[in-house]
Amino acid sequence: MHIRGGVYLVQMTSAQFLYLVLTAVVAGVGAYFGSYLKKKGGDLATHEDLDKLVDQVKAVTQATKEIEEKISDQMWNRHKRWEIKKDALFAFVKELPAFEEAIVHVVATYGTITNAKTEPIPPEIRQDAGHAHDKYLQARKAFMGAEQLARLVCGQNFAIRCVALREVVRRTVEAAMNNEAELASSLVPQFAGAMMDLDPIIRRELGIPEPSTITLQSSESSAAPIPD
Repeated sequence: MHIRGGVYLVQMTSAQFLYLVLTAVVAGVGAYFGSYLKKKGGDLATHEDLDKLVDQVKAVTQATKEIEEKISDQMWNRHKRWEIKKDALFAFVKELPAFEEAIVHVVATYGTITNAKTEPIPPEIRQDAGHAHDKYLQARKAFMGAEQLARLVCGQNFAIRCVALREVVRRTVEAAMNNEAELASSLVPQFAGAMMDLDPIIRRELGIPEPSTITLQSSESSAAPIPD
């Protein structure tokens, strides 16, 4: 019976051993599948992270492209505005000499009528005055057209100077045609001065620096003093 009991004890130990083996197998399988599922979950999370990263890169790329296009458009618009301003101001400046010449011609020819000693005025003198006035009207029309375009693209200071210039012209021509030759002649330099007043304004509008002012000193003033 002791032997039987011994056998019984051995059989119990074998059952326990089998139980332990099965437990270990189940635990191993569970650990394997747990690790597998964890790895698959990590791979899925990594894949989702990559998708998000790709989406973010696409968004940043699109935003960068839009910013570049906006900057490019702004630079093009700024350059285009500058080109329009440059062309307008160049056309304005181009008309100034002809306009000045026409005014001086009007003053001179009508001054001849004023200073004429004979009556009636010789027809050739009146004809010259009429031609001078027609030339002035043509030059004035061209000048006014160029001025209007330039005023559209320039600042207020330019417009103010143009108004002052036109006022001097009006007074000069009016005096000449009213036989006020002396007054008309005195106003011509004012017209030249009004044109010079436009020069720094036009330079600023075009971004052109002012010319350097060079002061020349005489050899006497610049020479070092000679000691006694």
